[in-house]
Amino acid sequence: MKNQCRFLMAPEDYQLVIPASEIFLDRLNDTSNHYPAERVRKYFEHYTPEFFRELIEGSNNYGLLAHFDDRSIDGILIGSNDCSSSNQAHINWIMVASSGRGIGSKLINCFLDDAQEKGARSAILNVSKKNEKAIRLYEKLGFKVNSKYSKGKMLNMKRCLALD
Repeated sequence: MKNQCRFLMAPEDYQLVIPASEIFLDRLNDTSNHYPAERVRKYFEHYTPEFFRELIEGSNNYGLLAHFDDRSIDGILIGSNDCSSSNQAHINWIMVASSGRGIGSKLINCFLDDAQEKGARSAILNVSKKNEKAIRLYEKLGFKVNSKYSKGKMLNMKRCLALD
């Protein structure tokens, strides 16, 4: 299972997420230099073990894509690629255990491939303007700034997946 991405959908997959969730919450805490502390606290409250269980076992429009290194999870992407109501996929959250190893790129590319197969014509994500490393990655993967909000502190980025 080394260096493989797959969507977590089976109830037993939840057991894989539990040990990884603490690592990702620590990494989320590291993002406080990009996002206001209040916003980081809000994420901590939202991404509980129950939240991950609901993602895996629920019938919502969101998916949990994981990247595995050996048998453990070292990257997670949460997004919506159910394009039945719109032609747009949404990357809501991506976190890797350590940066610079290409895990984020693999997760995003796998997610976009799946979204395109399901009919998505574009994908969007939001990122803090201060998170320059993430912005460089997204630009390298073909995303372009679509708009700015929160007084220019946040960027909405978009990538076309199919020709209109």
